[in-house]
Formats: sequence, C-alpha cells, structure tokens
Amino acid sequence: MRRYTVLVALSTAVVLGAAVGANGAAISLQPSLIGSYNVVLHFTTPASYAGTQTAFEQIDTFNPRTGALSGLGAVQEIGGRFAFTGTVRGRTVRFVVVGPSDTAINLGRIARDGTISGTLTCQTGTGVTIAGTFVMTRVS
Repeated sequence: MRRYTVLVALSTAVVLGAAVGANGAAISLQPSLIGSYNVVLHFTTPASYAGTQTAFEQIDTFNPRTGALSGLGAVQEIGGRFAFTGTVRGRTVRFVVVGPSDTAINLGRIARDGTISGTLTCQTGTGVTIAGTFVMTRVS
C-alpha cells in the first residue's frame, strides 16, 4: 500500500510538471535547459545605451537537483564573449553573466516551451549601470 501511494504521488508531480528538491531547486520535469539559444537584449536605460543587441548562448550544464547551470555565449554585434552561471528554482532562473569588462544579473522566467525571458541589470567596466529585458529562444 505504501509503495502505491509513493508512486501515485510521484506520478501526480510528473503530470503537473512541478517537483521541487529539498532545497527548492527544480527537478528536471520542465523542458531540458541544456542547449543553444538565440537571445535578444533590449537595453532601456540609460538613454545613451538604449538599443537592441542579439547574442547566442549555450547552456552546457544543468544539475536538476541543485538547480545550478552554466554556459558560454557571444554578443553578435560586437563579438564579445561571456560566461554565465545560474540557479533555477521552479520556473524562475537567475543568471550571473561575466564578460571581458561587464557583469550582468539576469532574472527570468522559464515558459513551458523552454523560452526564458526577464530583466537584466549590467554593470559596465566604466561604472555605468544598464537595465533592460531579454528573451532567450531555444534553437537546439
């Protein structure tokens, strides 16, 4: 009887797509995050930095038990490369993106189709704080 109860509870969590580990980290019931993404960045403030850039990101590692992820990317317009780490909690993700002279914090939400969108705050090497939004669309 106990075994049946555990299986039913686990099956229910899988059907609902919402299982959480002991520390609140996502367990891999959402679309796999490992893969390639096209990224559109919309910078809104300050006005002198307003504009759109595109990037390509590759999430190389994702640990569903801890929610930790990491990867690499490049901004297409300037050829700048960056590395990132992050943490997934449920459908929320926090990225720390480190480039040659900038560091950004991206806070996003993972949609059911695997698209990730949210807000970003970037501290440039010259001390300027840039804010905006991003959308990551899965390509593979």
